Parts: sequence; C-alpha cells; structure tokens
Amino acid sequence: MQDEIYLGDIETLIESHLQRLSAAEKKVIHWLANQTEAVEKFPKTANLDLSQSQFWAAIQSLMRRCLLDKLPSETSSYFPINPVFKSYLKRNIAV
Repeated sequence: MQDEIYLGDIETLIESHLQRLSAAEKKVIHWLANQTEAVEKFPKTANLDLSQSQFWAAIQSLMRRCLLDKLPSETSSYFPINPVFKSYLKRNIAV
C-alpha cells in the first residue's frame, strides 16, 4: 500500500490514545478515516446514528486531542484527520 506510514514503536501509544475515546468519538474517527478527502463543515452523508450536536461535540473533542485539524476555506471549513492516526485506523479496523 503506497499511502501506508510506518509507525514503529508509536503504535502502542496511538492505541492507548484511541482507547480513551468515547463511543461517539470512535464512530466519528473511524468514519473520517474511511473518507478519501477532508470532511466539509456540514457533512450530508454522515450516517453514524449520532445527533448533529453529538457529531459536532465529537469533532470538537477530536480537535482538542489533536486528531483532527480545521482548515478554513472561502466557503466552508474542512476537517482532515491526522495522517498517522488515519494510517493506523485503516490497518487496525477494530480499535
């Protein structure tokens, strides 16, 4: 896989960090890891069984944990997932 990042010794640190996430945060981070591009501020396809307020609370919490960034654009904001965490999540589906 050409997009794969070698994580080496930090995998155990990533795993322990991700295990502390709430159920809503886990749903959102896994959904984001499966997206091909950064998610727009108002996603229309997030079928996660979360209310809009739960979704945005999880986004804000993930940003505080430095797992997501916020990239403003002229018309909206985008939320790319940290590439190290994305690589880990894609290889380790069940966290």
